[in-house]
Amino acid sequence: MTVSIVAVGIDKWEVSSLPMIESVKRFEPNADIVLVDNAADEPYPTDAGARVVRLDKRVSMAEAMNYGAMFTKASWMLFANNDILCTAPYIKMVEGLSRKAIYGVDVLNWWKRRWLDGWIMAIPRGVWNRVGIFDPNFIYAGFEDADYCFRVEQAGYKVEGAQLPFIHKELHSRFTMPDYMAQREENIKYLYQKWGIE
Repeated sequence: MTVSIVAVGIDKWEVSSLPMIESVKRFEPNADIVLVDNAADEPYPTDAGARVVRLDKRVSMAEAMNYGAMFTKASWMLFANNDILCTAPYIKMVEGLSRKAIYGVDVLNWWKRRWLDGWIMAIPRGVWNRVGIFDPNFIYAGFEDADYCFRVEQAGYKVEGAQLPFIHKELHSRFTMPDYMAQREENIKYLYQKWGIE
């Protein structure tokens, strides 16, 4: 398999993960999906079209994505939130992208830097092997995507937008996590310190 989706869920199997799997399989029946069950209260079923790998203890999004990446040797990984829907075939499109860049749908420009909103990020294996894993010090409130994009550019690769055929329902299960906004501020502070952002 040359393209694998690596997604992470913490709850709402029927609302988020199952519709994601079904939408992908509608357009790519042989798609490889690695779904990390990030210690959901009700364990995810393992017979619904994805390779479900369960964590017994909930970890950061970054750490869960890193864990999921260990279960594929695909030449491209599409890291995704589980509340996405596929709208068209994507494998040939992704295979045709440059392997000297990472891609996403939403390109942001904050702090005079360019980065991808991580609800979907296409990362070629060569970039992953060189840049490394997502920084697990970013706890559940985000910005591991910004950090990864900065590291990609630092390593000499590009960060690009692409019309990947996915939409984001933006259900944001993580918003229900305790002290989400306080942790978000801590993540921003960590990002600022790591990259010298003022």
